[in-house]
Amino acid sequence: MPLLRLQTNLEPHQGKQSALTAALSKKISEWLDKPEDYVQVILECGVSMRFAGTEDATVFAEVRSLGYYGLNQAEISHALCEFLSTECSVSQDRIFINFFDLPRENWGWNGKTFG
Repeated sequence: MPLLRLQTNLEPHQGKQSALTAALSKKISEWLDKPEDYVQVILECGVSMRFAGTEDATVFAEVRSLGYYGLNQAEISHALCEFLSTECSVSQDRIFINFFDLPRENWGWNGKTFG
């Protein structure tokens, strides 16, 4: 159910993407209080991006879930920005996050919806 999608203009580092997605999968599971068995993380590196008029390192993130039962969105924003800043060397003021709390009937999996 939970999905974390990251797009960044940072170039991928050999082997780092797997470690990063693994760590983020665990984190998003904890933050949303959802089983990691349902967590999906998408990481798109090397995307052509411009923010605040520059091509300096930047990240756009989407957090989608069926309800936010763990931390609230402000707490997740803080934790995710702190994590990405540390792990990817991106200034926190160059990270945008969109949150989507989707209705259960709008999320499909395994040939059915959760609604």
